[in-house]
Amino acid sequence: MIYKYSSRNINKIDQIARIVATSLKQKKIVALSTDTIYGLVGIFEPSVIERIHRIKQRPQSKPFILAIAEDTSLSNYIRESEANSEERLKVKQSIQRAWPGKKTLVLPKNPGLTYPPGDTIALRMPAKEDNLLFYTVLQETGPLVVPSLNKTGTEPLIDLESIKNTFGSEIDDIFFDTDYIATKPSQIIDLTSGNILRE
Repeated sequence: MIYKYSSRNINKIDQIARIVATSLKQKKIVALSTDTIYGLVGIFEPSVIERIHRIKQRPQSKPFILAIAEDTSLSNYIRESEANSEERLKVKQSIQRAWPGKKTLVLPKNPGLTYPPGDTIALRMPAKEDNLLFYTVLQETGPLVVPSLNKTGTEPLIDLESIKNTFGSEIDDIFFDTDYIATKPSQIIDLTSGNILRE
């Protein structure tokens, strides 16, 4: 189903957010503008993640970024650093500087998580002012996988016709912001190595 809304109409955001959250809780995959670009969004649940990998034609070895709400307990997702106290303080300060905001941080993964594969996890904590609808949805649903809205190797999509033509019935709902302003993907900083993976 296609839902059109205006992000400028603040009075309607809560209503739209409830519809989005309901779809996501039903394990649907939706096209939705995030705090950065349009995303192919789903809840943090194995069957949903596997389906998004298939839709995007992206191998499981290349995991997705996870968006988390502001009140999230980070210990659910990241492993306490085994570095000395000075290094741990640097990591904590880096997190505090980056979040909430548009930066994605790669951190040591909590070993209790089965996804993503490997020892690290890429997280982003969106700010309310960057996309009120997406922020509101996150508070309701909990963590969401938020890969860009495209097939792997192609440019991210931003117009409704391209979204429909590319994905058709592969995705369940499209939430299209008629006042969407194009932006760019998040910067990705690997705090386990200190490298910037994407500007």
